[in-house]
Amino acid sequence: MRTVLDRQIIVLRNQIAEMGLLCEEALNRAMRALREKDLTLAAEVIKYDDHINIMEKEIQSLCYSLLVRQQPVASDFRFISASLKIVTDLERIGDYATDISEIVIEYSDDEFVYQDQLVAMNEDVIVMLRDSIEALMSMDIELANKVINYDDHVDKGLDELKKKIADDMMSVQEHQSSMLDAFMIAKYFERCGDRCVNIANAISVLQTGE
Repeated sequence: MRTVLDRQIIVLRNQIAEMGLLCEEALNRAMRALREKDLTLAAEVIKYDDHINIMEKEIQSLCYSLLVRQQPVASDFRFISASLKIVTDLERIGDYATDISEIVIEYSDDEFVYQDQLVAMNEDVIVMLRDSIEALMSMDIELANKVINYDDHVDKGLDELKKKIADDMMSVQEHQSSMLDAFMIAKYFERCGDRCVNIANAISVLQTGE
């Protein structure tokens, strides 16, 4: 029985890592659609979200099956329970990529305003996502803490952009709707960072049981 559970835990870990890669791909595609104003690619990102949602349900099903049938010991029980929360965070990151793509499709200007700032925020979030999944796979608390601390950098990026937009809206009468669209995208990136922090925080719980 224990051998079966061990194998299934490995499957679970691999599925979470794969879902993390799907979310990373969704964010990168959404950002490419933004940079290139590629409406076809943006539409593909929206459809791509179905794959992430399906994977979430598959992982949830596996977790419930393990909890009911395998009677896991405390450490495995914590990992399986944490996995249910982690895949919810990952699914939301996929949703944010979809939300960004929907803005791309409806965007009114030829080129996105504040594109450099948005590209930088996306890159920061990708680092957080990769590191949070890597920390989970290796149970690396030091790397998890790095993710948590790095979130301040993402928050700072949002605050700086918010201030710039506020200043520009006072002095520039045109493109105000586009400025608000850019701010919404930045907010989605900030929320992605928060989801990565949730994953990183789960690693501490898994290690300490608290």
